[in-house]
Amino acid sequence: MPNLALKTAIREAFAVSRASVTYFNTLELTHPNIAEPLRIVQGFREIEATIETEETVTFQPIPFNFLLPASGEDGLQEMQIQFCNVDNQVGDFCLAALGSADPVVILFRPYLSTDLTESQLDPPLRLFLLNVKITNTTVVGRAASQDWLNQPFPKGNYTVERFKGLQSI
Repeated sequence: MPNLALKTAIREAFAVSRASVTYFNTLELTHPNIAEPLRIVQGFREIEATIETEETVTFQPIPFNFLLPASGEDGLQEMQIQFCNVDNQVGDFCLAALGSADPVVILFRPYLSTDLTESQLDPPLRLFLLNVKITNTTVVGRAASQDWLNQPFPKGNYTVERFKGLQSI
């Protein structure tokens, strides 16, 4: 996982855990084939918060949970993510993206209850939703920070302009 640049205010809220300040974990699911993103907040009430484009948006309450990846030397860091699918919003969103070569993109933004005018993580964490399983009650998948499956290989062409040593071949 990349090094997260959490702002001082939310680091303090995590450390001190004052009862008067709560934090909201939000996710924004986007896909090129779907016009409107699905914006959700972990909890039971909707919030209006400002995203990095200076736009104030509404996050719908849909319970979700994620399990951060274990530290290790295997290179690929993926976390498990689970959404409540009782109202079928997340499941329908994922089904609409089904069959596309593009993955569902997840933007993670934490907010403080005392300041919904900016995310406490700048820029937001960008993840790709992979291996989704949809049931009547849950949507479960893996979220990775890189979309390795859809990367071109080889990454670039070996040209004389890029690699001057090829002129002698």
